[in-house]
Amino acid sequence: MQQKILLIDQSRQNIDSLRISLENQGFKIFSAYSFSEALHRLGQMKFDLLIVSEIIVAKKQRLFLEALEGPFFDLPCLILGTSSALEDHPNFRKQPRLHWLSEEKEVSTIVEMIARLLTESNVHDYPQNYESPNATLLGNSHAIKTLMENLEAVARTDATVLLRGETGTGKELAAHYLHQNSGRKFSQWVAINCAALTE
Repeated sequence: MQQKILLIDQSRQNIDSLRISLENQGFKIFSAYSFSEALHRLGQMKFDLLIVSEIIVAKKQRLFLEALEGPFFDLPCLILGTSSALEDHPNFRKQPRLHWLSEEKEVSTIVEMIARLLTESNVHDYPQNYESPNATLLGNSHAIKTLMENLEAVARTDATVLLRGETGTGKELAAHYLHQNSGRKFSQWVAINCAALTE
């Protein structure tokens, strides 16, 4: 199965240049030229990796951080840029799936980094000292309130839970919310991407 990568950059030239190199390596490449377009893409399908221009991140710092706790939560993310200023931001430092690489690096170096990140993401096994982001279900609708009440009720039991729903509806976020409200909240949180595993 081809692994899908979403390139997020406001420069069409940058995206086209990297797209050709990565498609030659066998990856399926999709593009977004703005942060809002990227969120729309993420709602449409499941990706294996995000590659984001540092310019996009710098412009949308707060929204990007929120996305790391929401739609970007289980995705390894490679930020391409010549500056590492954002690495000093405390909330960026706590993100285990955020990686930085200079745009000036050779394509072969970028491909090597991508291969490593994709391999590591097949089974998400966070270290014991990892501070997982706060799983918050946003909304005031009756449906959201009912969902939170049901999850909190189930969290108090020892039941096995199956969460079902369309792609992009927030099943993993709901599972994380369930974990954080259970008696196991101080235990390790492990997410496994079954689609990335071989038979």
